Amino acid sequence: MNLATHFAWPAMLVALLMLPVLWWLLRRCFVRHEVELKAQLVSPARLIPGYVDLQAKRRLARRLFLLAMGFALLALAQPQWGRSADGLEPRGVDVVICLDLSRSMLARDLVPSRLERARQEVKAMSRRTRGDRVAVVAFAGDAMLAVPLTRDMEALRNVVDWLDPNLMLSSGTNVASAITLALGTLKTGDGDHQAIVVLSDGEDPGAQALDLAERCREQGVSLHALGFGTKSGAKIPILVDRGEGLELEETYLVDGEGKEVVTALDETGLRSLAKAGGGRFSTLEGAKAPLARLFDTELSWRAHRSHARSLDQSKANRFQWPLLVALLLFAADLALTTAGRRR
Repeated sequence: MNLATHFAWPAMLVALLMLPVLWWLLRRCFVRHEVELKAQLVSPARLIPGYVDLQAKRRLARRLFLLAMGFALLALAQPQWGRSADGLEPRGVDVVICLDLSRSMLARDLVPSRLERARQEVKAMSRRTRGDRVAVVAFAGDAMLAVPLTRDMEALRNVVDWLDPNLMLSSGTNVASAITLALGTLKTGDGDHQAIVVLSDGEDPGAQALDLAERCREQGVSLHALGFGTKSGAKIPILVDRGEGLELEETYLVDGEGKEVVTALDETGLRSLAKAGGGRFSTLEGAKAPLARLFDTELSWRAHRSHARSLDQSKANRFQWPLLVALLLFAADLALTTAGRRR
């Protein structure tokens, strides 16, 4: 029998072993009192009216006292049975959004642009949270924590609005650095409440990113990917200064050979990333608010499931019942003792 499953402080039960010692001490004191009384009186039973009944009551009082001590120690051990939801508030899920800020996210094959649609998705998901915490990691060639885990969704939306590729120190799409920073943000290690969602137009994530995704899965942190862009792709608009004043002219990004770069959604890389992370991959095609839907169907239910499991495992503390019995026994002992002293 595992006492820890039935008592909050099972170590207190060891004190019950002292009750026989206490009984022996009380009985010795009682016998010594009898010897002293008989030494002073010829026959206590004859000289003191009701002396036999008085002695019986004293023995009963001694037993009641020992029982009261036993129940008091039992109350200190805090017996537990049944279920209780007291103090168990539903806990929200922690989600880290890894937002791609590479220049390819400026492509306009999604209206008004891939980046703006990503912002809209993050803000739509933030309106579905109920006690959940969300963080935002912005990444391109490197990664930075734009928003730490927070329940202040209004502040998060304000920060997301000004996230821009010009904020990043290096270009590229370093997914591995984003996942590393996301895992560092989710440092509590409670996988049931944690998830990472990568918002990107896709690029070969590389072996390091896939290894990190597998580590997420091993820790119970689900990793999902949401792809932005189309298979046909689009050019990447940029602003350049022609040196003819303060106005900037919009043109398109070109490669080393002077050809305009066309970027298309790379589903293969994102799909393999989500598979390695034990999550789902989805795109914006034919779906309304896919990130909010992902939050409802794959993320928030994890916290609800964990809370339900906590309810199953939590037991109600029933120390009140043995404590009540102990108080009643102490009261009965006090009544008998007081009556005996008056006699």
